[in-house]
Amino acid sequence: MSVIVRLVVFLTLALAGAASPVVTESQQMARLSLTQRTTASDIMAKGRAHYDAPYASRALVIRDTIAHGAPLVNSGIGYTATISVGEPPQTFQVHVDTSTPFTWVGGNTTYRPSETSIETDPQSTVHYPYGIGSINATLYTDKVTLGDLTVPNQTIGVATGVDGITGDGVLGIGGSFFPLTGPSFTDNLDAQGTVYNVALSFEPSASGPSKGELSFGDVDSSKYFGSITYTSGYYWAFNQSIAYDSSSILTNGAGIVHSLTPYIFLATDAFVQYKDHIGAQLDSTNNLYTITAAQYQTLKSLYFNIGGTKFELTPNAQILPRISPNSSEYYLAVNDMSALDASNASGLDFVLGYSFLERFYTVLDTDNGRIGFATTSFTNATFN
Repeated sequence: MSVIVRLVVFLTLALAGAASPVVTESQQMARLSLTQRTTASDIMAKGRAHYDAPYASRALVIRDTIAHGAPLVNSGIGYTATISVGEPPQTFQVHVDTSTPFTWVGGNTTYRPSETSIETDPQSTVHYPYGIGSINATLYTDKVTLGDLTVPNQTIGVATGVDGITGDGVLGIGGSFFPLTGPSFTDNLDAQGTVYNVALSFEPSASGPSKGELSFGDVDSSKYFGSITYTSGYYWAFNQSIAYDSSSILTNGAGIVHSLTPYIFLATDAFVQYKDHIGAQLDSTNNLYTITAAQYQTLKSLYFNIGGTKFELTPNAQILPRISPNSSEYYLAVNDMSALDASNASGLDFVLGYSFLERFYTVLDTDNGRIGFATTSFTNATFN
């Protein structure tokens, strides 16, 4: 019997305070509650480094409605989970990455081979590039557990050299397009039939320590309005058209959603049109674009045409959180694709970071080769 796997990412600008999980009796969902501690000044301080694969500091908690909860920590602009590896288990705080299938550990915390560890090829080292750095790793298979979800023979990398990346490692939930590393953690859950449906959701909050949720399970109709619009997609990649107000700036472009960056990157020709419409200027001190308070008052919405449905990204959703409410400048969450390393942006017309995902319920249905979006109570939020 085919096992349906859905990965759902739901990032919302939740009000301060812990979100109360809502689960119907028919659902079997493992959920991760999130707390985001990244501030606007953290984003500005990192500047260009945040374009590619931001890593800094946050906290979360996993909740498993099948069994019990377990702690998580989000270490930065990207979301992290606590996983255990081996037997006896060793714990690692790893970034959850929708853009890669590769899971690796050993960044800050040393990996110690255990009775379940098998080194696949002691003579070879895998080099894996990221936007702000890279890692070299030796491949092992080992038991990997996230909450109550376990893959007994997961291929992982054990870092032998890390350049430009902080944290213990990465839990890759993207497509298995890197043959050396084998199936991703979620691919293996699918193959072994551990969970019938897999869902992921994030709910960062508006201010202070953000609250949120990362969940495994079926889609939760209490999280979105109306119906979910699906379009063909492979893992987190799909096609869409984009307009600024009524002016088309991108037609049927291909790109991805990316859980590790706050930014929305557009192909250079599309971004130049957007920038010219609003009069944005580059702040060379941090490589971000800014608009004045007066320009913000006339800023129009961006419209993302996905699967025949227009999804509106309001002016408020196009700016980064403000360092000071009295500041005369607004930093944009939208940026030029050329800011990304060419090897990471090749062939992409857009990258939708969590400034976009915070506003929409996002469903990845890998079994049916499609990705879906729906509006939420935070789509038109006026706080940032």
